[in-house]
Amino acid sequence: MILHTRQPFSDLQFTFWPLIGISTAILLSLSLLYFALRWIKLSFNGAELLERRARYLLQNNPTARIAQKGEWPKAASKALDVLSERLENSRKERSVFDIHIRGKAFLDEATGIGNRTGL
Repeated sequence: MILHTRQPFSDLQFTFWPLIGISTAILLSLSLLYFALRWIKLSFNGAELLERRARYLLQNNPTARIAQKGEWPKAASKALDVLSERLENSRKERSVFDIHIRGKAFLDEATGIGNRTGL
């Protein structure tokens, strides 16, 4: 018994034109992917600016109080502005209040001398 086997892809012939078509489709897909990723990066640049400013505010960086051009969403940027301003005002009020309290603490009104027994 002689058994002859054929190679499974022996009748398959490769030509150059289908390879060009597939290569063109791959290149087109990669170029569209590149431009889509670039567009997304440009679109979210404002959100990254806002996130960086919020991180700076959490680190008490004084340069973060000024909004940068292109931040979005605008409402969140405005909210950071308002909250930063309120925080600065409360710090100033606390400082003035502390100075007032320290100046009046344990002070004898008749003599104007500080009372050291309360310390």
